[in-house]
This record gives sequence, structure tokens and C-alpha cells, in this order.
Amino acid sequence: MAVMDEFKKEREALKNGTPREKLAYFWDYYKWHTIGAVVALVVLAAFLTDTLGQKEEVLNAAFLNSAQLVLSDEFANQFLVYADLDPSSCTATLDTTMSVQFDYLDDVSIDSTQKLWGSMAAGQLDMIAAGDELFPHYAMEGVFADLRNVLSEEQLAALGPRLYYVDRPLVEQATAASRELNYKFDPNIPDPTRPDQMEDPVPVGVYVDGSALLEANYRFSEGNRTVIGILPDSSHKETAVKFISFLLETP
Repeated sequence: MAVMDEFKKEREALKNGTPREKLAYFWDYYKWHTIGAVVALVVLAAFLTDTLGQKEEVLNAAFLNSAQLVLSDEFANQFLVYADLDPSSCTATLDTTMSVQFDYLDDVSIDSTQKLWGSMAAGQLDMIAAGDELFPHYAMEGVFADLRNVLSEEQLAALGPRLYYVDRPLVEQATAASRELNYKFDPNIPDPTRPDQMEDPVPVGVYVDGSALLEANYRFSEGNRTVIGILPDSSHKETAVKFISFLLETP
């Protein structure tokens, strides 16, 4: 088939695809351009930070599909004090600018997807928080760290029913389907609170709904519960763990 014919065929498939397929198509074909651009920006930002002597960033969390209710740095500074960090020299970024809708493809979702995956590829992002309708999408892509490698046995036991699990074999199947551009793959995801019903359960998130601190400062627009996960490439895992303890007001 001629190159132009192949191009027309792909364009027609994209035109008639579902919003989810369109977003996946966009990411599959343009992700390396996106990652390259974002990495370049991250390197530039790091250079400017060092050059201008700005505050050291000790935590970067993406709060997807959320809004900040109190427009100030008070919440972030409150956490820094809790974590024994100095707000005058450190900063915690809690980013509410990204909104992703897989049922409706728009420029905001595309831009947010670019920013999110680019930040992850650059190793800039430490945590992702989202409602329990969106969080599974990233959990099934193997985005989050196995919390058994991050938390102590005592911490895992204390969190108990707040842990969010995925079934490792199912994640591997979903990852393979994504790699093969198999958008028809639609797994039956087991209850993330029931590891006893999974073949190989892996804790990858923590339910933080009910946190008085979180609910007084942020609102998530989808899902019945809010979940937060730590990224495996995070360079601030210890601070990320403290942030979870801060939200749940636990030791």
C-alpha cells in the first residue's frame, strides 16, 4: 500500500474511533515528541532553579481532575512543617492543572496527558492522586510503585483496608495489550479492596478519602473515593510517604 493510502486509512480510523481510542492513538504516535519536549523543559527549569537559587522542590504530586479550594500555599507549607522541612527553603508542588477525560477527547485532556506522561518520563513526578474512576486506568498500566517496596510492614498493616490493590497478571496483560495497540482489551478488573480475590495482589495505592485536611483544601470531580499512589522513579519517596501520613493524620 502506498504511503499516502496508508496515511488516509489511519486518518479515517482515527476519525471514526472512540474518544478513548483517539487519545490512545495520539499518545502512541506522539509520545516521544512529547517526552522529549517535556524533558527539555524540565532540564531548563532545573538549570534556572540552580542558577537563580530558588527553593528546593521536595515533593511533586499531580492531583488529577481536582480543584484547590483555598488559593494559597498554606496547605503545602503546613505539610512541610509536618515533615520537618523549612518552607523558606523548600517547596511542595500539588498540581491541580491536569484534567483527563477518556470519554470525551478535548484539548485539555490531550495537553494534560502530554504533561503527565512527560513529567513521569523525566522523573519529575512523585505521586498521582485521582478519583477511583480515573486511578484504575493508570494502575492497570503499571504506573505505580509496589508499596511493599516503599512502606514498612508496620505501615502496611496500619493502612490495612485503605490499600488499593491490582492483580499483577492482569496488569501484565493490559500492558501487553497497550504495547500491541489493542484498544479492544477490556479486562474485568477485580475489587481493588479485595486482594483475597486476586491471583497475585500488589498494593499500589492508598485511599485518602475522609481526610479532613484534604477535603478542606481540595475537591476531586470524579469517583466516589480518592486514591493516591507513589511513582517507582520518585526521588522523594520518603517525603511522599510522609505526605500520606500527613493526609491521614497518622504517625
